[in-house]
Amino acid sequence: MQRWTGTVWADMVPQRWTGTEWVTVGSVQRWTGTTWMEMLPATGNPPIVNAGADAVHTDPLAAFARTATEDTTGGGGAVSTRAWTIMSGPMGTGTTIGTAAALSWIPGSSPAGTVDIRQPVCMEMAFEINSTAENGTLDWTSAYDYIEDIGDQRGYTAGLVGFCSGTGDMLLLVQEYADAAPGNILSGYLSGLQTCADVGFGPNASAAAATHLGTAYLADWATAANTDPVFRAVQRAFRQRIYWDDCLVQAIADGVGPLGLALHYDVLVNHGIGNNAQSYGGIIAAARASSTKPPSQGGDEAAYLTKICDLRDEVLIGWGDYQEDGRSSMFRGMIDNGYFDLLGPVPFSIYGTPYAINRPAPPSDARVGTYTLRYAATSAGGTGTDTLVVTVQDDTEPLPPLLENLVDDFDDNSVSAVLWPGAYGGVTETGGRARVPVNATYAGYKSAAAWQLQDSGVFVEVPTLPAVGGTEEAYVSLVIAGSTEGTSIGWTYNLISGMLRAVSNVDYWDDAAVSLTYSAVDHRWWRVRETGSTVYWDTSPDGVTWTQRRSLTTPAWAATATTLVLSLEAVRDTGTSAYAEFDNLNVTP
Repeated sequence: MQRWTGTVWADMVPQRWTGTEWVTVGSVQRWTGTTWMEMLPATGNPPIVNAGADAVHTDPLAAFARTATEDTTGGGGAVSTRAWTIMSGPMGTGTTIGTAAALSWIPGSSPAGTVDIRQPVCMEMAFEINSTAENGTLDWTSAYDYIEDIGDQRGYTAGLVGFCSGTGDMLLLVQEYADAAPGNILSGYLSGLQTCADVGFGPNASAAAATHLGTAYLADWATAANTDPVFRAVQRAFRQRIYWDDCLVQAIADGVGPLGLALHYDVLVNHGIGNNAQSYGGIIAAARASSTKPPSQGGDEAAYLTKICDLRDEVLIGWGDYQEDGRSSMFRGMIDNGYFDLLGPVPFSIYGTPYAINRPAPPSDARVGTYTLRYAATSAGGTGTDTLVVTVQDDTEPLPPLLENLVDDFDDNSVSAVLWPGAYGGVTETGGRARVPVNATYAGYKSAAAWQLQDSGVFVEVPTLPAVGGTEEAYVSLVIAGSTEGTSIGWTYNLISGMLRAVSNVDYWDDAAVSLTYSAVDHRWWRVRETGSTVYWDTSPDGVTWTQRRSLTTPAWAATATTLVLSLEAVRDTGTSAYAEFDNLNVTP
C-alpha cells in the first residue's frame, strides 16, 4: 500500500499514536486493553494474557498463589511456553519463578542448588558473608540498630551497610525515613545531619557528629530500629537501590558466580561508591583493565577474583586498615578451596573467628516489599505478556526475640505489663527509674520467657544500691535464666560482702565467678552480651566506655534458646528495708 507525498508515491509504514506522537511500529498492531500487540496475519496473533489484579500478600513465609488466564482465539495456536518472572522487587530481580499458568511462589525462595546470582539465596549469602566482616555475625538483621563512632573520620557509622554522618548517605537515609514516616523520632536530626554532611569526611567528622547529633541521636537511632518496621524497611530499600542493584549488574557483567558476587558486594560496602582508585568502581575497573580478565571475557574465575583481592589490599594497606586475617583473607580462603558456587557447607574465617554457611533462606523481613511479576505466554503467533504487582508485607512483623530488643527507660512511672508480665514483690517505677524493694520478701521485674541471648545482650544502669547488710541471703542482680531451675547468667551484687560477681550459675551457684570490689562509679552500668559462641560480662561508669570483666564459652542451655527470662531482682533476709534502682535498660545514654 502506498500514499502520495506530493512529489512521489511512498510505501505506507504502520504507525500508532502514543498519546503525544505517531511512531513507526514496523507492523500492524492492535490494542489489547493494556498494551499494543503486534498483528501477525501469517501465523495469527499472540495469546492475550491476564495476570490478574494486584495483590497484598500478608505472610512472607507462605506461598502466594495466582493462575493467569489466556485467550488464544486470535489464531496463533496453542501456548507452547509460559513463564512468571520477577521484574523488580526486594529479591530475585530477573529470575523465573514459574513455568505454568498456575503460580505458587514463596517470596525469597530459590531453586535448590542454583548458581544463578540473580536468585535470592545468592543475595542472602552475600549479605551474611559481609555481615561477619562488618558486625561479627552471620545475622545481618542484627545491624539495624547498630550505631557508633569507630574513629575512621566518618563520624557516626550505623545500620545495615554502615551509613555515615560524615559522608552524606546517613542524611539521605534519614530524609527518606522522614518522607515515609513524617514526624518520626529521627526527623528532628535532619539539620544536624546536614551540618555533618557539610563538614564531611575528615578529622572534624567525629566532633561534628558529637556536637550536632550527640548521644541522644545514638539512643533514638536504636529506638527507631527496634520499634519501627518502617525504618527497617527504609534501610533495606536504600541498601538495595544504592548498593545492591549496581553490584549485581557489575557481577553479572563479569560473569562471576555466587562467591564473586559476594566479593563484589563486600568491596562495595567496604570501599564505598565511586570510581576513584580507592572506591569500588575504581577497583573493579582496574581488575577488568588488567591482564587477568573476568570470566565473561574468557578469563579464569579464581585468578580474576584473586586480582580483585590484590587490588583492594593495596588500598587497605594504604589506608592502614589491612589485616592478615581480614576481609581479603576470608575470600582468598574460599577461592583457594574452590567454593565459587557456595554450594553445600562452606567454612571460612575472618578476624580469627570461624563461620560456615549452607544455602541459607533469607529472613522474613528481607522478603517484605513490592514485587512486579510478569507473566508471558508464547504461541506460534508470538508472546503475550501482563504484569502483576504483589505487595508482600507482615502486618505484625514481630521483632526477633533478641534480648537487646527488650527496651525500657522506666520514664512513664508505670510498670509495663507487656514487658514485665512476671513482676512481683511490690516493684514500682518511681522518678523515672525501676525500683525494687530490698527486704525479706523477694521482689523483681521479670520478663516473659521470650528472649534470646545468642548474638545479643542486655545492659542496664544501676544508680542506687542499698547499704551493705544481711546475714545469709542478700543480693541485687540482673539475671538471664533458662528453663532449668537455678541455671542463669548475669551480674549479682552481694550485699553481705560488698562484692560484684559475674556469674554463670548452675544450681544457683558458680564456683568460678569473677568477683570485683564494688565501685559505685566504675560499676554503675552492667552488661552481659553474647557473640561468636562466647558470653562477655562488662561494666561501665557511663554506659559508653565498657571494660570487659569476664568471658566464657556460651553454656549449651543458652546457646540457641529463644525462651530466656530476664529479671532485675533483689532480696535481703535481715536489716532495714531499702530498695535498689535500675534505669535505661538497653537505652544508650
